[in-house]
Amino acid sequence: MDVEKRIRTPLIRIGWIAAIAIAGAFLFAGQLTAQEPTLSPAATEDGVNGTPTTGETPAETPVATPETPAEGETPVDGETPGDGETPGAGETPSAGDLPEIFLEVEAPDGEPVDEGDMFFVHVNVTEVEHLSAFEFTLGYDSERIEPIPLDGEELPTAALDDQGTPTTDEELENVTVEGELGQLLADSPRNSICTGPFVRQSDRNEVFAFCVGASPPVCLGGPPGVDGAGTLGTVAFRSRGGEMTEISFVEASIVSDDVAPPCDPEELSAVRIESTVGPPVTVLLAGGGDSNTLLIIIIAAVVIAVVVAGVGGYLFYRQRRASEGAS
Repeated sequence: MDVEKRIRTPLIRIGWIAAIAIAGAFLFAGQLTAQEPTLSPAATEDGVNGTPTTGETPAETPVATPETPAEGETPVDGETPGDGETPGAGETPSAGDLPEIFLEVEAPDGEPVDEGDMFFVHVNVTEVEHLSAFEFTLGYDSERIEPIPLDGEELPTAALDDQGTPTTDEELENVTVEGELGQLLADSPRNSICTGPFVRQSDRNEVFAFCVGASPPVCLGGPPGVDGAGTLGTVAFRSRGGEMTEISFVEASIVSDDVAPPCDPEELSAVRIESTVGPPVTVLLAGGGDSNTLLIIIIAAVVIAVVVAGVGGYLFYRQRRASEGAS
């Protein structure tokens, strides 16, 4: 009897450990799903999913007011040049004075995005002056999310080799996807022309777009660009499920309404507005949680192995005790 008791007690403990391990696995998986997405520092809590809704603008970033030198004077180092001029030597703006291009996520009801549902990513800029054009490329995980083609169908799959390059000699066309561009430039007198958003068939993990001004630069009599803050463009994505995913800038830039001196109509050189780029944003997804499922399977396998080993040990000792009794 003492032998059975000594065997039964560890088996009871093994059963409790197995139950606790299984419960812990489900609690851990639920905790992962409940995590909130990481948003841009400029986001507020007034909009959807903790981010500003379309049309809202982030807090303004102070921008140094340019001082125009008196007639006949030449700006010296340390002075801020006038409109359309290039900063002199030693005039490197601090990061706090630069406009920031950043991302914000808009999800339905601020909840995790269900598999197959749509959400939006806004490309915004803080306070900027003389804005005439911009371009951006966003990187994302095509296993988790995908832009939505205008026809509503799945993105076509390009024929790629092992290195990810097209295997056909024919030039692959870009796929136009759902989105909106140039919201901040809508009232610009420079008649901006926007193109995109596009997904390159040779790279299903990037979406890009750009807007250009159709008017001459300011030095040739063209109208000024836009001053202010707001949305440069919006891209619509569809969730493919799988917990959380990140969207980040591959590149982003904004362009001034004037050109680099000398203002030669034969050789015009665009001037990029110095700016900073915000961090990636995290989108919380629901459904298709491969990582959670794998974790639960591993824990369950370990628990089953422990239980089987315990039961096998118990049966072995019972058989051994019966053999000893028979002898």
